[in-house]
Amino acid sequence: MPDWVAPANPRGLVATWNGGFRLADSHSGFYLDGRTAGALVRRRIGGLLPERLDGDRQLCREVSMTPNVVGLRQNLALLIDHGQIAPNIDASHLFDWGLTLGGAYYIFRSGVGVTQQGDVVYASGDALSVADPAHILRRAGCIRAMELDINPAWVSSMTYHPAGNPAHPQKKSLLPDYQRPANRYYTHTSRDFVAVHAR
Repeated sequence: MPDWVAPANPRGLVATWNGGFRLADSHSGFYLDGRTAGALVRRRIGGLLPERLDGDRQLCREVSMTPNVVGLRQNLALLIDHGQIAPNIDASHLFDWGLTLGGAYYIFRSGVGVTQQGDVVYASGDALSVADPAHILRRAGCIRAMELDINPAWVSSMTYHPAGNPAHPQKKSLLPDYQRPANRYYTHTSRDFVAVHAR
């Protein structure tokens, strides 16, 4: 599990975005290619599968640990489950949805979801409440979604364009006000992230 996009690996790179909270803070687990970190929690699951991103509170209901599972990334409770926004979306945000700098309610937040068709949707922005990414992802058609990492230092998403040189794609941040530069994941990082490569 490399902690960066190594110089030999940018070919076919389409996008990167931040992962979830530190496992110690989310009290959950991570699984990739047969290796596990933290402890997978049966009541709370967020999973990256070969074709789609999925997530559910019951590991045994819709996501089970079969050989088809490439990776799982758990975080806090789901923002959206079965198309419904979490009923506690506006309550206890510091305890249920992660600690923010200075206890701020509106802060840089991010989330990821999946539509009924299996499309993956990433959302992030500054000055967002917990409910904001949930509503954004639901308006984008997500039937299931989870919050990712929050606070300005950790939220970022980049796209990569071959522009005639696939070995050195052009990097561009999704938003201009991210603290981290577009080449953030080209150097070693202490936080996990998602890298999407074209087939």
